[in-house]
Formats: sequence, structure tokens, C-alpha cells
Amino acid sequence: MMAFIKRCRLNPLLTLVVALLLSLSASLLDFQSVSAAPPANDSFANAVVISTLPYFATQSTVEASEDGGDPFAECAPGLGGSGRAKSVWYRYTASGTGLVTLKTTGSSYDTVISVWTGGEGTFTAVPNACNNDLNSRQSTLQVNMISGTTYHIMIGEFGNEGVATGGTLNLFVRSGPITGALEWMGPSSMITNAGGDPIYAWSNVGAVSYALYVANATTPQTPAYFGWGLSAQCAGAACTFNPVSASSEVGRLMSGTYLAWVRGSGNWVGPYTFALNANRPFMPDFEQIIDVNTLTPRIDFDITADVRYVQVVVWPAATFPNNPVFAQWFYRGSLCDLSDVCSYRLTTPLPDNTTYILGLQGYGSGGVSEGGQYNGWDGTTFTIDTIPNPPIPTNLAATTGNGTPQLSWTTSAAATRHYVSVFSHTTNTWIYGQYHEKIGDPALTCSAATCVLVTDALLVPNGSYSFYVNAEGPGGASTGGTFNNGFAGPDDPANASEAGDFNFSLPAPSVANLANLAATTFSSTVSFSFTGDLKSSSYNIWVGTAGGAQVFGFQNISAYDLTCHADTSCVGMISITAPIPSGTQFYLAVQAIGPGGSSTGGPVSNGYQVSTAFTAP
Repeated sequence: MMAFIKRCRLNPLLTLVVALLLSLSASLLDFQSVSAAPPANDSFANAVVISTLPYFATQSTVEASEDGGDPFAECAPGLGGSGRAKSVWYRYTASGTGLVTLKTTGSSYDTVISVWTGGEGTFTAVPNACNNDLNSRQSTLQVNMISGTTYHIMIGEFGNEGVATGGTLNLFVRSGPITGALEWMGPSSMITNAGGDPIYAWSNVGAVSYALYVANATTPQTPAYFGWGLSAQCAGAACTFNPVSASSEVGRLMSGTYLAWVRGSGNWVGPYTFALNANRPFMPDFEQIIDVNTLTPRIDFDITADVRYVQVVVWPAATFPNNPVFAQWFYRGSLCDLSDVCSYRLTTPLPDNTTYILGLQGYGSGGVSEGGQYNGWDGTTFTIDTIPNPPIPTNLAATTGNGTPQLSWTTSAAATRHYVSVFSHTTNTWIYGQYHEKIGDPALTCSAATCVLVTDALLVPNGSYSFYVNAEGPGGASTGGTFNNGFAGPDDPANASEAGDFNFSLPAPSVANLANLAATTFSSTVSFSFTGDLKSSSYNIWVGTAGGAQVFGFQNISAYDLTCHADTSCVGMISITAPIPSGTQFYLAVQAIGPGGSSTGGPVSNGYQVSTAFTAP
């Protein structure tokens, strides 16, 4: 064709027309290539094997065709098209000798059943084994079968191939003769219904109402489905019913073995046994997560029709796969539309400034979902970061004072707490690490933009130190810093004068500087005051009688608690083991302790300054 176009030098308009025709032809060929395929048992060679009775099957024959090798059914001559139109094949080897009944009750078109032995080219019609109609457009016949013989069942449509339409075929095969009694048609034996919603079928005997009871074989007293008043489900000679609907999970089955009973106007008929072996559903298909600039993002995903429930799980990436912050199962109807497009917005706010892992898992009649690289899970990683992180602290400073370091830094309004750590270069160890709240922490005082930390936990000996501090708030922790870990502080161990460095090189405090010792006793305490030593960070306080004959109390108290960490006016109180008897003379003894060591000397050369005698009131 293209060579012809070149040879004749067609004008541009005609060239365009020819190109369009070629494109249309290609489209038609593509359309034909993707048309629906015929059923597998359209040919005799691929007949469905019936292994056990009773047997019930439903299939579409719309795309079935007449095969040139199909035999001619004697009960559908002439306009009946010999019963070969839209033909499909089944095969059964009789397990015993006797009558077998075949029915197409409930099918949507005019069926023809014929039974044969032999094979292609050697078909032999089984005597009296062909039926076009029996009181309806569907077929019913009984065949006397011989044990061990293989029978070929052809089901076609009455009419010529050119006008036959096919439709939904219901085939029921059981042992025994035709009867007018209520009988179960299916399901029977093993089924693989992925959705767990098999179609139940029984013969219509004209009862005013029918009831259906289905239970797992392990717990027959507990119904998986129990319904009554089901006469509306009957049409013609059969009743077919699926209790599961788009808006209800009633009657949905999980894989297992089941018992079924049906009742018309008489007694219950059954039990009939069938097994469901559904495949595991495919995992949900994650599409997107939006609104990650909020604490409650929305998750969009798709599911397949056999997924009945979806589990949504959110883990912090730091703890995955443990400690999820959200995990919940949802019924598909609460998240998904009729097109299986699903959406869920988290209702539990997620902590900010955190990276998370989202997991989606499905559950259906075959169990939990499968597929994908995560064994039935799909999902993604996302980060929530809606509130700005507080800035890293600045202007770090340390005042050594009298041996109790005062650490200070510039904070921000976005910070609600700080973590402070102290490293000793003298011992090469971390000696302190603790969170301090900006509000309510007695050790930390924050005024305007400056925070000052003074704590008894930092009574340190002489040596060289560095402190580091971060900031944390609703937006998370500060980032960056000296070591890119969110902390501010010095980075050069050889440089002892960076912001955050401090050291102590104080001599031991002098006992001679402890003066003005005063004490007053109450029932179980002794209040005291004295002049302290600026090189002291704490004091040993002793209360007793002369020569230590009786000790009423001993305690080490920090200069901070004695309110003399910044000056020398120390005031405090000590608990005593028992009230000091009235008129008893007692003494107050005080020893100073600082970064440089403990005081020495004193009246008895033990490092304590001793008061004059006090008399208990």
C-alpha cells in the first residue's frame, strides 16, 4: 500500500485519508484481538472434569462457540440447531452403576443437554440421554450410568449458532432419579470463590417460603448465615441466593469446610457439605499520602474486590517494626467506594517532626493479603514537620563562682525545655546529662531570653569541663550545632576558652573562714546560720554534745540549698534523730567542701569549725 502511495504521488489530502483508513483498520484489528476469550471448556478436549457428586457449577457461555467436531443432539433438530450452539463440555466417570440426574435449572437461556460416550469422531449417544425442555426452557434428564464408564456431557443452546446468545449456565448433577422433592443444588465439594460469597442453589418446589442455614463444620451450632423468607430468590424451577451485598457482610465466609441446610414447607433438608479454599487477596495498592503539612494526613489507596478489611498501621521510622503510633482494621465499606478506591484521614494526631512508615494490609476470605516485596504489605515513608524546630541555643557561658557552676545560654520562645550535658576533660567522661523544663524546674531559671542552670548535681571537683545544650519544643528538637546533632557547645578540646568551657582550680576552703555559727533547736530540727567560704560548694553539718558523746544529726547540704552559693550568708535547717532534752548543752560543727577539697584544721584538727555551746530550751 505504501509503495503504491509513493508510486502514484497522491496529493496530501488523499494521503491523509489513506493514513486514517490504515489507522482505523489497525484499531479494528486491535479491537478484535482483545475481545473476550471463549470459556476454557468451549472445546471437547478441555472439558471440565466432574470428580464427585453432587456437583454444581455456574459459568458464562456468551463467548462459547459451535465446534465443527461437536455431535448433533437428537432432541434439538431443525431450528434447534442440533443443540450445538454455544456448546460447552463436562466429563464424568461414573463411580457406581445407577441413575444420575442432570439439570440446568436456573440458567438464563434455552439449554439442551446431551450425554455421549466415545470421543471426537467416534461419539456415541447414550440412549435417552438428551433433553431440550422439561416444563421450562431449561433441561432436566436422568441417565442410567455404568460404573467406570466415562460420559461426555455437552450443553448447548436451542437455536442456530447465528442467533444463539448464550448466557449464565447453571449445571447440577447428582446421583438418583428425577424427583419433585426439595433438593440441594450447590455449592458442593471444593469451591474457590475469592470473595467468600458463593451462590446457594436449591430446587423450587413451590413452597411459600424457604429458609437457609449455613455453618462452619467445626461449629455447626453457630450460623455463618441464617435467613428465611427467601421465596423472592426463586425463578422457574430453581432458587439461587447470595446473602452478601455491597452494603452488608452478612454471610461472608472464610476458607474452611461448611454445612448447609435448606427448608421449604417441610423439614430441613441436609446437611450438605462444601469447602471454601479462597486464595489470599492481593495487597492494597498505595497511591499517595497528602496533607503531610498537618498532623493528620490523608492516605489514598486501591484494593481488589476480594479484600474485605484493610489494616492501616503507622510506625515511627526509628522504632519500625515495633511500637506503632496507629494501628486499626477497617471494613472496606467504611473507606472505599464501589470502584474500590479508598481514602482514610488519620484521626489521631501524629507527633510532629518525625519520619514515619505507613503500612497497608488487606484481609479477605483467603486470609491476609499477599504480593509485593513486603509479603502482602504496601505503603510508604513520610515525614510530619508542621511546627518549626526551635533554634539552637546561643551565647553559652559558665560562671564558676564558689564551686557550683552556673551555666547560662540564650533560649527562644519556641523552646519548652533544654537538655544539658557536661563533659569532664580531666576524667574524659560525661558527668552530667538531664532535661530541664523552662517552666516548673527549680534548677533552671529562664527570664526573657536567658536561662540559668544551677543544680546540686553539678558539684564538681577541680578540673576542666565543657557543657552542651539543645532546645526542644512542640516542633521537635533543634538541629545543626557543633556536631550537627542539635547541641550548641565547644568543639576544640585543646581550646579551654570557647563558649561553654569552664574549669575549677580552687584551693581547699578554709575552716577559719567559717564564723558566726548560730543554732536554735525545735522538737525535731535545728535551724542554723553561719558565714561561709566562697570556695565551698557544700557543707557537712553536725549537731551533738561535747566530745561527740551523743550525735543528734549529720547532713551534707549544698551551698545552693543554704542560699550561699553566690555569697557567704548561709542559712539552713537540719533534721535531728530525737528532740534535744531541755537544758542540754549541744554544739554546731561545720566543715566546708569545694572543688579544691575539704577544709582542714579547726579546734580539734578535723576540718570542722565548732560553735560555742547552745542550751536547748
